[in-house]
Amino acid sequence: MNDLFSLAPGLEAAPLFLFMICGRGAISGGATGANLTWEFYPLVALPAFAMGLQNAALRRVGGRIVRTTYVTGMLTDLAEAGVVLGGGIWLAFVTGAITGGYAQKRWELRSLLLPLSVLALIIALDWLQPIHAARRGNTQD
Repeated sequence: MNDLFSLAPGLEAAPLFLFMICGRGAISGGATGANLTWEFYPLVALPAFAMGLQNAALRRVGGRIVRTTYVTGMLTDLAEAGVVLGGGIWLAFVTGAITGGYAQKRWELRSLLLPLSVLALIIALDWLQPIHAARRGNTQD
């Protein structure tokens, strides 16, 4: 069985891409129209679903448990494990928040093209050299 890690980022990219495309008509200038209640909630569910997929798929980095989609879990891990792994993840969070805020103000929902490009790169790299294949080589069946 071919266990491609890229399945998870691919599933994560799909609702983010839908949010970017469908949200352009509903969200403009960081605000929604007054009569969008029935459209707004399914639209907001798309990035929440993507976050849930990421949280379920990316559970360990370097043999340590990580929580990539909520800050309070990372605060707990930071206190428990120190800054060796958590420091890099926090740097990624801060960098993402700053660049994401700037990009959102400048390009609105098109700012999702950057994280979608990163997911596409991860998928391509996994197709070239599957991440799970490296793990399987280190374990006994």
